[in-house]
Amino acid sequence: MASGATPYLSEATRGWQGAFVAWGLITLVFAAVWWIVVREPRRSSSGASRSFRIPKSVLRNFSLWIVAASLFLNTTIFSIEVAWFPTVLAERGASAQEAGVMVSLFSLGNMAAVFAVPILSDRIGLRRPFLWAFAGVSAVVVVSLMVTPPAAAWVILPILGFAAAGPFAMGFLLPADFVEYSYLGSASGIVLSVGWLGIGSGSWLAGFLRELSGSFYTTLIALIICSLVIVALAFILPETGRRGRARKVLEVVGG
Repeated sequence: MASGATPYLSEATRGWQGAFVAWGLITLVFAAVWWIVVREPRRSSSGASRSFRIPKSVLRNFSLWIVAASLFLNTTIFSIEVAWFPTVLAERGASAQEAGVMVSLFSLGNMAAVFAVPILSDRIGLRRPFLWAFAGVSAVVVVSLMVTPPAAAWVILPILGFAAAGPFAMGFLLPADFVEYSYLGSASGIVLSVGWLGIGSGSWLAGFLRELSGSFYTTLIALIICSLVIVALAFILPETGRRGRARKVLEVVGG
């Protein structure tokens, strides 16, 4: 929504500074609502000691690091697409307003996938296909963006947004499959800390490749490579969905 609205806000306020002020005021409104509505939970009165050390069993969990690596690649992809796609589209002939609306459609695809993918994963009883299939589709769709006319972006970007967000949603879901509930905070902390490094590195990488090659095609190729690596990582992970666990039980019983 912000991607689509910002160019119009900039026009209405006669500059990007006005758009920033507008979003700042909106943020303050949400912060005020949060401060009024949300209440801190009561602290436990138990005298149990708390340790801030991450358990060794969590640190040595290989599957957890695979999930973290997948999320890192996915946030790299996401940050490049959100930060640089308006510029890519503008270079291909789109106006600022058109580019903003197109990226908004990409974000709507993201939102739909983040809502639907965990539900579908539970319903189907599988986890890995929502990594490798979605990342594979993402790679194919980026290729189509490179070879189709600029107007095709109106159709391509919502599909890309949906595909790119599949592994992103699984990055939040999978830690619960690999550790005990009492260690879930530590496991999620590792995955999110490593994964969020991609937010900072992705935009820089896109700009660096653009300066190096003089074209955004190298950046798009980097997106394809990242997506294909996620596909490979998905096949390293064990299947932890309901059907995967049931299959393992049958193998043990049958063996």
